[in-house]
Amino acid sequence: MIAPTLADRLTAADGRPAGFDYLRLALALAIFAWHCIGFTDQPALRIARAPLMVGPAMALVPAFFALSGFLVAGSLVRNPSLLAFGTMRAARIIPALFVDTLFSALILGPIFTSLTLEAYFAAPEFWRYFLNIAGIISFKLPGVFTGNPSDFVNSQLWTIPWELYAYVGLFLAAAVGIFWRRWLMLLATLALDAGLTVRIGFHGLGTFVGDALVPSFLTGACAYLYRDRIPVHGLAIAAALAMVVAAWPIKVLAPLLPWATIYATLALGVLNPQRNRFIRSGDYSYGIYLYSLPIIQALIAAVPFARTWWGALLLATPCVLLFAAASWHGVEKHALKARARIVEMVEKAIGRQSDRRPISADHDGA
Repeated sequence: MIAPTLADRLTAADGRPAGFDYLRLALALAIFAWHCIGFTDQPALRIARAPLMVGPAMALVPAFFALSGFLVAGSLVRNPSLLAFGTMRAARIIPALFVDTLFSALILGPIFTSLTLEAYFAAPEFWRYFLNIAGIISFKLPGVFTGNPSDFVNSQLWTIPWELYAYVGLFLAAAVGIFWRRWLMLLATLALDAGLTVRIGFHGLGTFVGDALVPSFLTGACAYLYRDRIPVHGLAIAAALAMVVAAWPIKVLAPLLPWATIYATLALGVLNPQRNRFIRSGDYSYGIYLYSLPIIQALIAAVPFARTWWGALLLATPCVLLFAAASWHGVEKHALKARARIVEMVEKAIGRQSDRRPISADHDGA
């Protein structure tokens, strides 16, 4: 029996498989739990660094980028307007990041700083923190969380610049025509992935996460173009997941970690289990990403029980979910609804029509 392809799975789910919804949430919660371990007591951190834990943990963020690349490429194929592409990406990232930055700097900072309020608001570090909105990331606020094991306020924002680089890479690939000729996109992506694979082979997995983000995103985008050629098979998914777990202790498998991560992510994403009520209510993954660490750090500073990883996990989980829900329902979904109107207004203001064009077989990867 011939295994269905990614395209078959997408078609069966009318282009909206539930697997990606569950996967986004699962990855965001896994990263949140990892932060509960990494920012609290060291014995738990040593357990987390055990060989069988490291591979899956290191694959979490690249998996997010592969998933994003696949979905963003699909959006670009459906609407080839580069203006719309830039607007949609900005609408997804900036509004919620703007609110999170204000929350951290203007609410958490004054509450938890060891400085006087006058000194806090006058510090260059305070004003520099607002550059986070533009992707120029600062992790600390003056005098904030200095009594915690780490004084980072929002260190997970280190991925924001990489996400912007990935968007720019895809934008340029579309602008010069590489994206619309999938064989060119494949060659460019394979060259990038080959470089990463060779680097891991020579230097190990120590720098895997940062180095893998843009290649993972673009490989996910390329996989969308070749979705009709990539099979989804249960044994292949199991083998890929096993390889992710074994990549750290079995060094010879290390160069295969990016490929296994990307395949497992996309193959699981196109599955279509029934959405439960929580999944149907919204996409809370970005809010979990933004607010998890500030809330963990605030609880560590305020509640002694939260200085243990299990205490942080127990106390922070409902708080993080509440903030994520507020971010989605109060900010993110409204920004996403407004983006089509924004594109129309901008195009009208610059006196041009959208550069949408009919999508040929080469465009959609058939």
